[in-house]
Amino acid sequence: MTSKAGIAVLAAVVVVAAAVVSVVVVAGDGGGQRDTTSAPPPTTEASGPVVIESAAGPPGTSLGDGFTLVEGTTLIGDPIPIGVEVVQSGTPIVDEGWTASSVVDGGDPLAILDAYLRQAEATGLVRESGPGCVLDQEVTICSVFARTPEPASPRSFTAQVVRGMRDDVLSDHVVLRFSTTDLHWQYGLMAAGGDGPSVSAAPTTWPPLPVPGEGMGTAGELGYDLPVQEGSRLAGPPHLDLEDATGGIVALLEVTAEPRTVLDAYLDRLADVNADVSDPEMREIGDAAVTTAFAGWAGGDAFALTLVEREGRPTWLAISASHD
Repeated sequence: MTSKAGIAVLAAVVVVAAAVVSVVVVAGDGGGQRDTTSAPPPTTEASGPVVIESAAGPPGTSLGDGFTLVEGTTLIGDPIPIGVEVVQSGTPIVDEGWTASSVVDGGDPLAILDAYLRQAEATGLVRESGPGCVLDQEVTICSVFARTPEPASPRSFTAQVVRGMRDDVLSDHVVLRFSTTDLHWQYGLMAAGGDGPSVSAAPTTWPPLPVPGEGMGTAGELGYDLPVQEGSRLAGPPHLDLEDATGGIVALLEVTAEPRTVLDAYLDRLADVNADVSDPEMREIGDAAVTTAFAGWAGGDAFALTLVEREGRPTWLAISASHD
């Protein structure tokens, strides 16, 4: 679950990058199983990050709230509602915004950010910061942040390009967040501009997407490698969790079996390794039925699971894993 401290760390990270990669779009579920707690990463590599056919969105795809996917990127799945991140005086505050992930597909990161900034300004938002530069271990990030001028209508938008490897998670992604609450409006102020280090070249080879029985990756200090469960498949490569400075991952999976059965399978797997697991909670957010659950260990790993069901669309399971 995102903390205000985590938001501040995220907003402070700004980087300039430039590179291109090709995206491999494939169909099919894959197969095979292994012990994810100790097995090595897959050795077969692809020429670009793989996005499964049913999840790949082309430039021009509507993201909502006046935003569309820009040239040079391929969308992974659908936007995921943000939902409840904070509770004030016992009342859950529902953020009506969304997050979306894509992979860089022939685009220049600065041009990608500039295109999103123009879209944000067209909706009435004002640029507050970025792009600027920073190198976080072996990872570079470029970022822009825009928001409404006044907090009475706290809409905000962040676009980031993250490239690099932290332990076993390789990223060359564009991560977007459109928010309607003051949490992200306020903490976006931490972003800063300015020059920074040069960015390494884009990766030329990528590992295949993990299949059921294989772990999704750990990254940094994340201790438990959660395996993909039967009835689901990764929509595209997981990316680094930008809201956790010690490392974590964000993964989006297409659910191919009964949704609650698949969600329960992930929660049961976490309970099997002695994680504390919450009861799933469902609420309607816009046109989506969103079911959330949390699992983790005090002072250790934390997993947030978001099941998104929309009529006429595939069902998605977003998993965010971080380390306290």
